[in-house]
Amino acid sequence: MKENEFEKFVSEVKEGDTWLSVQRDRGWVNRRFVSKVEFVKKTKTQIVVREDGTENRYRISNGYLIGGQWGGMAFPLPSSGKEIEEVRAANRVIKLRRSVRDFVDSHRLDEISEQVLKQVMDLLKGQTGSEGD
Repeated sequence: MKENEFEKFVSEVKEGDTWLSVQRDRGWVNRRFVSKVEFVKKTKTQIVVREDGTENRYRISNGYLIGGQWGGMAFPLPSSGKEIEEVRAANRVIKLRRSVRDFVDSHRLDEISEQVLKQVMDLLKGQTGSEGD
């Protein structure tokens, strides 16, 4: 996290402000997702925010999650519109791939024609719908 960017943002943010932030999955999978963050309050030592409905506390001194696990989760700064759209598009492709895989598995399709596979791959490459993160 860029220290100057964090300090500047924290000095300007006000109670009730909201923004979107690209986060990394906290599990073993290194997937990114978009979360809605709401600024709740600031104390002498902590910043309190609500991330997708869950309240989290971060240290003002360094911006890391209080009580966090190894790896020190950093304060969720606002992300650019371009980064948010890239993450959302990537996640739509992941969901589409999962749906295709589940469909194939559930219908026990042993063979799929080369033409159908090409159409599915074309859909995956050009997926630009707007649902989901």
